[in-house]
Amino acid sequence: MKRRILSVLLVALTLFSLFSLTACKSPTYMTIGGEEVSYDMVKSFVHNHRSAYTEEELRDEKVREEIREKVLSDLRMTYVIPVVAKELKVRLTSAMKDAIDEELEFYQSLGEEYEALLKAQNATEDVFETLLEFSAYDDLVFDAITDGAALGGDRFSATNDVIDADLEKGDWYAAEYVVLYHDDVNRKAREDALKTAREAILAGSSFKDATASIKRLYPLEFYLTSDGAFTSTIYSEDFENTVKALKVGEVSEVIETYTADGYPCYMLIRRLAVSKTYTDENYNTVISYYLTREYAAYMKERATELEVVIADKYAGLDILDIE
Repeated sequence: MKRRILSVLLVALTLFSLFSLTACKSPTYMTIGGEEVSYDMVKSFVHNHRSAYTEEELRDEKVREEIREKVLSDLRMTYVIPVVAKELKVRLTSAMKDAIDEELEFYQSLGEEYEALLKAQNATEDVFETLLEFSAYDDLVFDAITDGAALGGDRFSATNDVIDADLEKGDWYAAEYVVLYHDDVNRKAREDALKTAREAILAGSSFKDATASIKRLYPLEFYLTSDGAFTSTIYSEDFENTVKALKVGEVSEVIETYTADGYPCYMLIRRLAVSKTYTDENYNTVISYYLTREYAAYMKERATELEVVIADKYAGLDILDIE
């Protein structure tokens, strides 16, 4: 799985100039670090968090306050990207813009499927375009910071000694796991298939043997990773928390989660001991994961510093009133 940035669906985007990254058609709800946040953007984040609660739970002010805090935290982590991008003066290349334009034309050609995708995420096209533009810039910011230590100082100096010391700290994990993508039509059948595989694994079969029939049945929706070391922020939180809760050798229940790219899936996981052979043979990957973790921590620190100013017309608006 690749570096986790924004877990939004992979639709394409049109690009604005760097200094109008947050331009949206809906009214400005707030500013974060000086960047304008549209009402539609806030609405999308609120609805996605709100959907996890029942109507009865939402009557509780404490629950609504919890949602407000989650929304604000997520928005800070989203809008710290253009703030830092401006500091670094990074821009997308012409080739990047051309590739994204081609991608946009493809998704727009899907018509009703594209509209359904937006509706499922409680988002307008402007919201998705803005989020995915930020994601593109996030890659550039990551490269600029970790390659040149432009910000953040020595924490991004990934020398051999630094990496070896970090591996010794014990906050690295390893696992073998199966990923099986699903959609609303076939989710139950795929969940049951992995549950059957789990029983075979608990009875002594290998992950590969137990899932061989699933691979034949769903060759494009299935993949198996037999060994991999990682540290925090690399995988989805569901995956990481599941691995951390297991003892070495234990097998998880089948969990429903999302891939790093935001696709819904089922996963079956066995925790492994971190293998020195693996880390030695995949040292560049280990370095990449280390830098990813430090970058995420740095951006989180920067995000908490950003000033939030809510527009007067929306001050005191309850999350239940955001429709």
